[in-house]
Amino acid sequence: MHAITFPCTDAVAEVWGAKRARLMVYLGASTYAVAIAFYMLGVYLPAAPGWSLNDAYVAIFSQAGRMIVASICATLVAQLLDIFIFERIKRMTGEKWLWLRNNGSTAISQFVDTTVFYSIAFYGIIPNDQLPALILGTYLVKLLITIIDTPFVYLLVRWITGSWTVKAIAETR
Repeated sequence: MHAITFPCTDAVAEVWGAKRARLMVYLGASTYAVAIAFYMLGVYLPAAPGWSLNDAYVAIFSQAGRMIVASICATLVAQLLDIFIFERIKRMTGEKWLWLRNNGSTAISQFVDTTVFYSIAFYGIIPNDQLPALILGTYLVKLLITIIDTPFVYLLVRWITGSWTVKAIAETR
């Protein structure tokens, strides 16, 4: 599910610009944080009468704090980096080479996403000498998804604008 946020962010940055894409990231992270807060609140509230799975719920979500922090941090850092790189490449290429903007920005930001997430979530939990292999293996899967998502970015841009390319949008920061 998380993998689709990068092509969506790239399509928004392509059509409406970096400012709108950053707003989308901030709103998405805020919504994610609120949802997580409700899950965590559920750990401390009494169980619903007749629900026998409360112990399992509490066991899972009371230990999830580190992964939740890792996920929010990784998402914010990587998505904002993706937008930054996408915008830089777009300034150099204009309306040409959407594939380069999409693949270049996402390939770099997915590596950062994976590194930040695993470093926060699992540092000291799994043997530290295994962490780089875990990061690299996960990143390679995400890199494959990055290449596969390129046609979908083109289709999103075409669906939104009616054109396969978009002229560079002048925007204020």
